[in-house]
Amino acid sequence: MYRHLLLPMDDSASSEACARCGVQLARQLNARITALHVQAPARPRADGSVPPGGADSHGMLDYARRVAQAAGVDCDIVCERGEHPYQVIVDSARRLGCDLIVMASHRRGTLEALLFGSQTQQVLARCGLPVLVVS
Repeated sequence: MYRHLLLPMDDSASSEACARCGVQLARQLNARITALHVQAPARPRADGSVPPGGADSHGMLDYARRVAQAAGVDCDIVCERGEHPYQVIVDSARRLGCDLIVMASHRRGTLEALLFGSQTQQVLARCGLPVLVVS
């Protein structure tokens, strides 16, 4: 059965619900989790300096860690940068040895999904691992 779950997190309420679901599943399976937040690549300012990153990610990753701790589930947190979050999610799952990705569906409109695709749809299309979509 599944031993290591990847929980991609963004700053949405859907991700919070997904974290709770993923942690509950991990507890039932006696598995561990890795919570992942993907940030856009740092863009240099006009003066050439690069702004610090990570402030937004810390809140969501800390939330996942607190939920996991409360449930007695081992939880690592990872923050990565990448232009395409879906690719970072797929690559991270493989690199970390995860055997299940648990991620949120943000239920965007059909037109937006057709034009842009969602990160969840992109992961489903490109990942050879099982993906549990929480809506």
